[in-house]
Amino acid sequence: MQKPNAPSRKMSDAQVLSTALVGAYYLGANLAVAQDYMKSHHGFEFAHKSTFNRQLHRLAFTLEMLFGQLGQAIKQLNTESRYMIDSFPVAICRNIRIKRAKLLQDEAYCGDNASKREYF
Repeated sequence: MQKPNAPSRKMSDAQVLSTALVGAYYLGANLAVAQDYMKSHHGFEFAHKSTFNRQLHRLAFTLEMLFGQLGQAIKQLNTESRYMIDSFPVAICRNIRIKRAKLLQDEAYCGDNASKREYF
């Protein structure tokens, strides 16, 4: 069960979500810059940084549901599109630390990057 909102809080849930989305889309996921932007351009009043983060984390499920519903709606409206998955390899660790790697230890996860002439 979710706690009721404190009557003294400075931001609504909509303001917190709007600030997070603006920060993610336009400001490279920098929430501090997003808070400054929203304060100067839209007059939002912010509490302390940790209070904002706690409120944002409390809304994580709401944000996940919002994106899920939005994605489904866009997918239903756009029936003739084709989707592509990028299978670009991501290096977990360099070859020098391969013996200490605990995440992926199978030989199948090793590879090379020809353009940089390195193995991972």
